[in-house]
Amino acid sequence: MRFIFFLLFSTFSYAQSSVSGNTVSEQGYIIQKVLVINVRTNEQKFSDTKGFFNIKANINDELRFVKENYERSSRKIFSQDFSNLISVTLIQKPTEIEEVTLAFNSSGDIKKDMNFNSSKKTAKLNNDISEYLKKPMAETQPKNNIPSSFAPRNPYEGQLNLLSISSGGTSGGLVGFLLKQSIKKNVKPTYAQIQEFYKKIKNSLYGDYFVNNGLNEFEFEEYVIHIDRKYNLSEKYWNNFKKNEIDNLLKKSIKDYLKNKK
Repeated sequence: MRFIFFLLFSTFSYAQSSVSGNTVSEQGYIIQKVLVINVRTNEQKFSDTKGFFNIKANINDELRFVKENYERSSRKIFSQDFSNLISVTLIQKPTEIEEVTLAFNSSGDIKKDMNFNSSKKTAKLNNDISEYLKKPMAETQPKNNIPSSFAPRNPYEGQLNLLSISSGGTSGGLVGFLLKQSIKKNVKPTYAQIQEFYKKIKNSLYGDYFVNNGLNEFEFEEYVIHIDRKYNLSEKYWNNFKKNEIDNLLKKSIKDYLKNKK
């Protein structure tokens, strides 16, 4: 009897659950604003800017994924999909090139064919070029300059002004050069790099603190995704993993997260 009750309870729980995942291209890049449709319920959701989606579903439901310029994709939901993030790969449609029909028919006479459909603009252009070539070349006047070989040497030539950055110099000097070299461009991570970043957070930070706050491993993964979407963790730390800063932010935000989740 207990087994039957447990089985019914489990089935009911799955019926009330939802599945989460990401939409990516064949190269592993994030695809945003993909329309996700539950065929049975006709519920529709869009993946966000990080390709993440969440939609209610039952076991054996069919989800369809629709995006302009991509092949339509579908996926059947299994029991394990409720405890793991699913990854949906969309294949880009080949670009169709319109057929070009040439109206020209060769007569067999090369001279005649070369003059086929010669427009007035082409004839005018050829005439203008011909007239231009007939004109005499303009005489170039010599410049009254001292050759560089005989010019007095500039004592500052080849030197960098260290103070020009503070005096409004245009070059920025050596100090400005070093400062520009020290600035790193903010490169957005790929989908694969984001997944590795999530995995690294889980392996490094998931422990008793989050367990005591009621988060199992799957719920912790959802929490990390939520914080990433809110604070752009992956863009800030994926290539500069600062464990203490990430840990403090996760612990600081968990109470508000759990409060809003209820």
